[in-house]
Amino acid sequence: MPRLFESWPARTQFHCGGRCLTGPSPTHFFIALALLVFSGLLFLFTTCGWLVYRWHLWGSLITAGFLFLWGISVTAMVRAAYSDPGIRPRYKDPTNGDAWSNVPSSQQVVINEVTIQTNWCRTCKMYKPPRTAHCADCNNCVDGFDHHCPWLNNCIGKRNYRFFLTFVWVLPVLMLYMGCFCVLNIVMLIVGERTIAYGFIRAALHGPGRYPLTFFLFPPFFLKTVCFSLHLST
Repeated sequence: MPRLFESWPARTQFHCGGRCLTGPSPTHFFIALALLVFSGLLFLFTTCGWLVYRWHLWGSLITAGFLFLWGISVTAMVRAAYSDPGIRPRYKDPTNGDAWSNVPSSQQVVINEVTIQTNWCRTCKMYKPPRTAHCADCNNCVDGFDHHCPWLNNCIGKRNYRFFLTFVWVLPVLMLYMGCFCVLNIVMLIVGERTIAYGFIRAALHGPGRYPLTFFLFPPFFLKTVCFSLHLST
């Protein structure tokens, strides 16, 4: 007899024997994860290496702080992408739709002496509880549905919202942390030379990975700051 996830009718993709699940389009997620991992490795082996060489104690502490923030970001991103967002179980329809043809589109329910209108989901064959919505991308009803994130390839709902919020909070801090020490590294290399022009050339030759890393950080930092502000206000 097949297990429930093996015959699940939605577009959800299951992994690890049903323990992990994600959405139907993983391309954007793997691109975002690769950029996060690549930029972290580039920062670790260029800027952190220079800081440890220049100031062993403080450089080691800065590297430890980066690894802490980077580890939280990657972990929260993967957990948000592969955790159950709060998918509601579906009701089976053995009559191929005949039994559900006359179901009202909405009904009134009383919760804690408050009357709430719930709407019928024709796909999942149930009245959606409060704060539950049907995701058109994954084709599931999700508890506490916030949105479907294409960069995580998963719905953001009741059960994985804490991982998503951790990712949204920590990632801008990580990018700002990396950007500041990249700029510090460049400035220190320039100031240490006879002229600014010669120092700039030497800095470019000494650490070519620092320049694309520094300029790569600011556009995502702006976008993540906007996303962070929106979730902070809700």
